[in-house]
Amino acid sequence: MNATPAVLRYLAHELTTRWRAQPISPFARWLLTLVLTAAAGVFLAGFAAAEMARRAQLQHLGLDTLVVRVPARSALGEAAPWPADSWAAPLSHEGELTWLQQLPQPAFNPWDRPLPAFAAALPTLAALLPAEAPAGRAVWFTRSLPAGRDVRLTFHNVPLVARTVQPAARWQALGLDEFVLLPPPAGDVTGRLDVMLFTPDAGHSLADTAALVAGFFTAENEPPPAVQDPSPYRRALDELVARQVQWRRGMLVALAGCIAAMFGCIGLLEERQTRYAQALLRSLGVGRGLLWASAWVENLLLANTALLCGIWLSGTLAARLLAGVNVISPDVMPLAPAQWLWLAIGVNTGVLASIFPLGRALRRPVGQVLP
Repeated sequence: MNATPAVLRYLAHELTTRWRAQPISPFARWLLTLVLTAAAGVFLAGFAAAEMARRAQLQHLGLDTLVVRVPARSALGEAAPWPADSWAAPLSHEGELTWLQQLPQPAFNPWDRPLPAFAAALPTLAALLPAEAPAGRAVWFTRSLPAGRDVRLTFHNVPLVARTVQPAARWQALGLDEFVLLPPPAGDVTGRLDVMLFTPDAGHSLADTAALVAGFFTAENEPPPAVQDPSPYRRALDELVARQVQWRRGMLVALAGCIAAMFGCIGLLEERQTRYAQALLRSLGVGRGLLWASAWVENLLLANTALLCGIWLSGTLAARLLAGVNVISPDVMPLAPAQWLWLAIGVNTGVLASIFPLGRALRRPVGQVLP
């Protein structure tokens, strides 16, 4: 007759009896695991929120875009997106290139406030306007008015109609709250600045592009242009991400160590109380592995139910504590499933490590325990 079911029923009965007699032991393990995992979840969510906020700030400020300013050599044509003799034309194959000319005279909004004015080729203007808009319509980048409105402006005391547009991320690289794009005016280019906005494709380095641009002018023995290179900000983001990886690894190791120490110490204390019953079962033929596995399953049950509760608790805490970051929603779990997987690995690694001292205790000969 197979005695395994009877042994399993006895072990389950012994477990529930022990929990009822000493509820503080399982509750302490469950509660401490819950607190540790919830704190770790909030900790990781804070790192994720900081990274997301920094990335959003970079995109909002256009810091993924290189801006080059140099005195204009020739007038910007209407049809061509950049001058025919442009030194920057080869860059159009490596990313998004936009060529403007900053005009020395400002435009004026309906309230007679000056607006920086730029000349832009017709293809550039057309890309910002709906298809039904008249060709050559000016574009007013502003956040003070809803997008899509036609507003009357003046330039050189001449009225013109401009369509309002919300500034996109790369346009923020100009560092202006409001500005106007006009069709290229004729006349002398004295006082104009060529302004190039270049957003590289994935895999291209802004620092390398900035060095390449400077090399163009050095080779021609001309004064270097004013280059607005956001690479230092991007390097700061990369350093933040690298530090976060180190902190996350250290936190997971600390989490596993704390759980292993806590479960191991409590397990050894309980082993002293259940030593006689375990030795009696071993004398009846129950293997050490089954007794070891029963203790492991008990700790797995406590740890993983606490982990699941920790997921919910950390989501609630992170939504409240990180609400000012504007990247955490109360309805969205603050961490990606992969990060919760690593937390689960850390918790269960600690549980597994906590069972090894019990394995050594079970190797004690039965004759040393039973009278």
